[in-house]
Amino acid sequence: MPKKGSKTKVKTVDTVLLDEDSTDTTPVSSVPTFEDLDAVKVWLTSLDDHQRVLDVYKHFTSTFYPSRMKELTSGMTDLQKMYNLIQDKQKRSMNVLRKEQTKRLKRQKVSSGKTKEYGFNTTEKLPTEIHKFLKKHIYKTKSEVEVGKGKKQVVLKLEESMRRPDVTKLLYFYIDKKNLKDPDDKRIIHPDANIKKLFKLSKGEELHFKNFQTHLSNVYNSSKDKAAKASV
Repeated sequence: MPKKGSKTKVKTVDTVLLDEDSTDTTPVSSVPTFEDLDAVKVWLTSLDDHQRVLDVYKHFTSTFYPSRMKELTSGMTDLQKMYNLIQDKQKRSMNVLRKEQTKRLKRQKVSSGKTKEYGFNTTEKLPTEIHKFLKKHIYKTKSEVEVGKGKKQVVLKLEESMRRPDVTKLLYFYIDKKNLKDPDDKRIIHPDANIKKLFKLSKGEELHFKNFQTHLSNVYNSSKDKAAKASV
């Protein structure tokens, strides 16, 4: 009996079979192993001893075939495990690369100024009235101011030219500092004398979130009109 787990070849068994009474005269050296399928086909075709065929079949099905199938099954199991391991690693790597790409794009967006300068975001010369207002009420004792909250917090310096969104943040900074927002509805602003003067608000005129930019634009447009008339 061959040892368990050993690779058994037909040649070893055939040596024993050929020693038994048999009408087959095939030399031992010409008996193929089960490793070569084509050789086995030729050999079986020329084999006339039916009893010997049964003996070979018995050995093949009881020893060689189960042993090789066990090897193949074990190999396939290891191959499947390897495939699953590599696939899992691939998925993890893809997730890491996606996250890195997202972070890289965010950094690029930040380094490029987050927003392109066009339209409302264009840097433009401050109207004299706004520049004086900011200098007197916000930058009187500071060269820069932190406005906004959390991730939206930014540090702004007073410049001759600024973006309209930054000017809006500074004006709201003043409004919050003076507690001019309605306690029940933060969208409503109760302007003090300084805001009324800046926006040229008439008596009883309301100021709120929806018309704030309209009043701010009026200040810019008025300044542009004055500059245009002065250049004529």
